[in-house]
Formats: sequence, structure tokens, C-alpha cells
Amino acid sequence: MFAQTSLEGKVTDAENEDPIIGGSISLYKNGVLSTGTDTDLEGNYTLSNIDPGTYDVEVSYVGYTTQRQTGVILYAGKATRLDIQISAGVALEEVVVVEYAVPLIEQDNTTSGGVVTSEKIRNLPTKNINQLAA
Repeated sequence: MFAQTSLEGKVTDAENEDPIIGGSISLYKNGVLSTGTDTDLEGNYTLSNIDPGTYDVEVSYVGYTTQRQTGVILYAGKATRLDIQISAGVALEEVVVVEYAVPLIEQDNTTSGGVVTSEKIRNLPTKNINQLAA
């Protein structure tokens, strides 16, 4: 039997050291997502069958700040242990609000015709129902 390259550890709350249940672990190599997993009921995680190299490990959980460990070196045939503590609280960044624009062509509409909204009806110069239906 041969040894596999793996990464394992435990994710806990930085304040009270409670395990983080269902936390998301993502493994990045050169900025590209390589693999990922979730923590179990005790906060433990295991990633196996990983190519040796240098990785970034990102841990995220709802209500906690996302933490990224950079430069984690995984050696061939060895199990590397990385325990991570994350802090409660959310760091809010800039939120971009973009107004939805109705597309000119509805891709799932197989019949001819269109949709007339109440706003379009208000802006039309006529209120004749026959002209609206046409």
C-alpha cells in the first residue's frame, strides 16, 4: 500500500474554539480552484489524492469572515495537517447594484408575440385594447 498526498485538519471558532460544522474548505493552486470539501460534525476535514505542490486553503462559513492560508506546501506521499480558526463577523465590501433590463428576445418563448407590462401601457399614446393586442 502506498501513501497518498493529503491535507487534513480542524476548523474552529477563534473566540470559543467550538467546531465549525459544515464549513467550506476550498483548495486553490495558482489561483484556480483545485478541490474542496466540507467539515464534519467535529469540524474536521480531509482532502486526499492531491497533487504535491504549493496551495492556498480558503475556509468560509456563514456568519464568519472568510480566511485564506497561502503558501501551504503539500509533499508527495505525506499527510499535512492544517488547523484553522476563523472569527465571527462579516466584512462587508462594496455592493454593486445593477438594474435588470428586460431582454429584447425571450429565448424560452416559442410563440410569436410579446409581453406588455403595465408601465408600457401607461406610456402608450393610445388606450385602445385592440391596438394593444395587435
